[in-house]
Order: sequence, then C-alpha cells, then structure tokens
Amino acid sequence: MTIQDKIGIIYAISDCSSRSCDNCAAAKTCRDGKRTFVIDLINEVKALIKERDEAVAELAALKEKSEN
Repeated sequence: MTIQDKIGIIYAISDCSSRSCDNCAAAKTCRDGKRTFVIDLINEVKALIKERDEAVAELAALKEKSEN
C-alpha cells in the first residue's frame, strides 16, 4: 500500500459521515482492522523517525570529523 493509499484511508475515515460504506475507500480497513491499520502506520512513522535520527547523527559525526 502506498503512502497515498494510506492518506486516502485516513481521509475517508475522518470524513465518514458524508458517504455510504459501499462507496468508501476505507471500507475494508474500517470494517476489518482500523486498529491494525493505525498501529502499522504508527510503526512505519517510528521507523522513519529512527532512520532520520540515525542519518542526522551520522551527518553530525562526519561534520565533526571534517572540522578536526
């Protein structure tokens, strides 16, 4: 599932009152696993943050090394 798909599901869930379930992008997620979807999304965000923090730390180390 792409990030666009995930954002679409989040949008559909947050704007639920204006459409029927039969015409909803999040119908399967809503019925079968909204909690699982959210937990998976949170874990993906945590992994991205960890990856970013590691890259920032590596860049800082390289910058410090080049200054010495």
